[in-house]
Amino acid sequence: MTEQPIERKSGVPGLDNDANLSRDSYTTRESFKAFYQRGRYIGAHEGYGATINDDDRLFYTTREPVGVWWIKRIAYDLWDNWFRLINPKKPDDMTFNERVQKVLMKLDAKIQLPRETVFERRYGTAVLLCSYSGFGSETEWKTPLFTLNNDGTPPKQLENGSKLLQITPYPWTSVGPVELDEDPYSIRFGLPEYYKINQGSGSGDNTNPSGQEANQLIEVHWTRIIHDAPRLDEHHYEGVAAIDAIFDDLVGGRNARWGAYETYYRHGTGFPVIKTNATAEQNQTWIDAGGLDDYLNVRGYFVCHTDEDFKFVGAEGAVLNPNTYFDMYFTFIAAATGVAKDTIQGVSAGRVTGSEVNERQYYKSISLHQHQKEPMLRELIDRIIQAGQVSDAPAQYEIEWIDPFEVNPQDKAAIEFMEARTQALKTYMTINEVRKQEGLPPHPDGDVLMLLPGQMAPGESEEAPNQEGPSNAETEPEEGTPNESTLLDRTLNM
Repeated sequence: MTEQPIERKSGVPGLDNDANLSRDSYTTRESFKAFYQRGRYIGAHEGYGATINDDDRLFYTTREPVGVWWIKRIAYDLWDNWFRLINPKKPDDMTFNERVQKVLMKLDAKIQLPRETVFERRYGTAVLLCSYSGFGSETEWKTPLFTLNNDGTPPKQLENGSKLLQITPYPWTSVGPVELDEDPYSIRFGLPEYYKINQGSGSGDNTNPSGQEANQLIEVHWTRIIHDAPRLDEHHYEGVAAIDAIFDDLVGGRNARWGAYETYYRHGTGFPVIKTNATAEQNQTWIDAGGLDDYLNVRGYFVCHTDEDFKFVGAEGAVLNPNTYFDMYFTFIAAATGVAKDTIQGVSAGRVTGSEVNERQYYKSISLHQHQKEPMLRELIDRIIQAGQVSDAPAQYEIEWIDPFEVNPQDKAAIEFMEARTQALKTYMTINEVRKQEGLPPHPDGDVLMLLPGQMAPGESEEAPNQEGPSNAETEPEEGTPNESTLLDRTLNM
């Protein structure tokens, strides 16, 4: 069946705000005209607490600084350090990882995956269109690439030998009404079976007013699509846009900032008030003639006669301090995103330790977003394996995101030295007990206590010193014979 159009308010001049609009209708935008309408405030044409449509989401993630940070910077930081693939049976063997990374490089994944993440965070859902070799005609897009096994899993190998050649991300606004699987006995019942993807531009009906072709709509079977909606809520395949959680605060903050700018522009240098002994009519005649326009470099001034007075009640003519408003703005956005206010503002904390805490809190948030992207990433890797583009792939693999915190060589050496000293001070344990704690195999001569140099084991007694002293032959080893190792040497060489 075909999904019913979603009711959305366009806010675009010339379109009925109460019309039922499908996704196809959102392929055309008019350069944000809705956000500059006379008689309406600057924030958004629907405003604080109203229904959010896709035009709002696009505007606030390309024009509002915090919206740009929350959608775009997060998307690129998420993929910045990349990842590695681990074979749990051979954790030190990077062969599988290297083979997959070569294929991902050919697919331009380091550019396409961040773009897909921007689309998905902006609208809640995005798709990767997968292009395979052996493509014969336009109807090929509708042909299933494979059939699911009886247990609902995809086959491990494609029968037609097709190879994955390209991945292209599309925002959900470029996807028309989908056709759902109506078979109640299908494991994919209620999920999209066919997607209509707009590869061009226009209104979605494939023609422009002159009758010429405007869009390139293709109908694609789900086996050639990777569907990504990591923040599912009540809808079973459309996700919640990441921007929605902070949208109302973005609207409030944008209006507060616009008001602050207008205040500084109009009254930042003061507002001249001129009192005269003339009548109101004489004052107006003087103003119309130019007044002090050639002498005052201000936005405006007020002229009153003897019996009139003028003042700003409450503000008393002073420019309001906007910090209170913006502190509230950043406080609520920090609560919604889980990221410290200083990080959102792009400033360092007063102490180095505070900055480190903020940075680690930010990357903790990044780590959560990375885990949300793993199902999409795993499906892409499985498609590569399914196409036979990676040989000897393990039955199971793990995705390990590379930690952004790298220890420099000097600090690493200092840490290793302190760890060695800590191990050397464990004189109550045997060498093999310490090695067991470190995950190392036992040493043949390791069933002795960890003794400091010169320290005796319990039960040992010190022999009386030789009055004459040992000879040189007894104290100095022969040439080529190593000295007895110290405890620290034995510890470091374990």
